[in-house]
Amino acid sequence: KGRLEVISTLELDEEALTTKYEGKLQREMAGPTYETFSKVMKFVVGQKIFVPGTFVSSSGSQAIACSHKANSGHLYPLEKGFMYVIKPPVHIRFDEVASVNFSRVASGVGQSRSFDL
Repeated sequence: KGRLEVISTLELDEEALTTKYEGKLQREMAGPTYETFSKVMKFVVGQKIFVPGTFVSSSGSQAIACSHKANSGHLYPLEKGFMYVIKPPVHIRFDEVASVNFSRVASGVGQSRSFDL
């Protein structure tokens, strides 16, 4: 829904693309902004990049607005965990979660759109 598409041209010579990045990057890349940016960063930085999974909220967002203590942030459900984006960001792998307890959940008339974890 409304994803920005970009066409990027990398200012690298062919030798760098084939030797340093082993042909995994192309001079011109096109696609959704997050895919193009994360692919470039993955090979330049040499680290795994976490991108949103297939989760889409009822409002079309890939995150859930939430807060931890006094800090507001966004919780991104990923394929193998959660990423809570605040300062500093927190990555929670599913295999690290022993249990989840939902409290303060409203039911019936005047339902709340929030809950405590």
